[in-house]
Amino acid sequence: GDSAAVYYNRPIHKDSLPTFLCFLWDSSSAKMLNPYKLKISNKESDKEMLCNDYVEGSDISCAGKPDSHGYCTARIDVGALKLSSGPKTGGNGTVQSWAKYKDNGKEVTQSFTSVLVDRMAPIIVSASIIKAGENKNRIILEMSESVINKKSAKSSFTFYLNSATSLTEKQRLKSDVSALDVSDSSSHIVAVYDGKGNTPHAGDYIRLRGDIENVYWGDGVIDVAAGDTLRAEGDAKYNWNAPTAYNSTKRLPSPWVRISEGDESSYFNKPSFRIKMVAPFTFAIVFDDSDYSGKSYAVYDILGHVVKRGMVNANSVVTVPSKGTYVVKVSHQSQLIRFE
Repeated sequence: GDSAAVYYNRPIHKDSLPTFLCFLWDSSSAKMLNPYKLKISNKESDKEMLCNDYVEGSDISCAGKPDSHGYCTARIDVGALKLSSGPKTGGNGTVQSWAKYKDNGKEVTQSFTSVLVDRMAPIIVSASIIKAGENKNRIILEMSESVINKKSAKSSFTFYLNSATSLTEKQRLKSDVSALDVSDSSSHIVAVYDGKGNTPHAGDYIRLRGDIENVYWGDGVIDVAAGDTLRAEGDAKYNWNAPTAYNSTKRLPSPWVRISEGDESSYFNKPSFRIKMVAPFTFAIVFDDSDYSGKSYAVYDILGHVVKRGMVNANSVVTVPSKGTYVVKVSHQSQLIRFE
């Protein structure tokens, strides 16, 4: 999740590349920039821009070799980005592409904004094992986002069983260990296994099962490129947003995670606040407890501009100016809200 491909509606000349690209993916760790002070924009009103990471100047280059007339493809690839403070493989984001051009002889700088499309498969952030009664173990997987099981839920994982000392090293790689039960809750998966025999234990490794052709898990969006004429033919066959095999070469392999001894009380923490719709374009910030004293909130539009801010109280009701997607941020936590 550290790269992006930015598509334009026409090929770009090598001498007319964008001057600045701003990526917003994780609002809770984004930085506020001033485009006017950075001389990205020549408009004094451009004072706030929210970015997780950005590239500018000579770091922006064509994808591929320009043709004989100096035109690149209609795509710019950007790597080595830091888009979030922790694993975040789903959600919404934006990219702002700043261009410099002349309008009636006057030099103008302007940003053009589009949506960042998620093409990252869910990953396991942590795996913990807990006793679940006599001869039963419960594995709790903390996921990078909510997942959907496509098929065979009870055999949807691949293990490397270090604990299975009776097996050879090759035999310890197993995808046929069936769970007694599998369920999901928000961004967690819970699987119960027999505690005896060659079943998962602390010290073993787990990963989401699947490969490009055989999808077991996803985040609800698999063929994100379907019908998109900008991307290469056959791109949708890569089943983006679904985990890949441990030895995949066409896409990055989904990672293994070590199973550790766990404590169930440390999981399933609720967010500190939630959003409650109260009227058209109006919502309330509701805390799950009364600990809201001294906290401030800010509401950002899809461009990262602040549209509302204030102090949280027992009845924090906020009205946004128009339909669209907004980010509501309280302290270091944020939630997305959309009005249509």
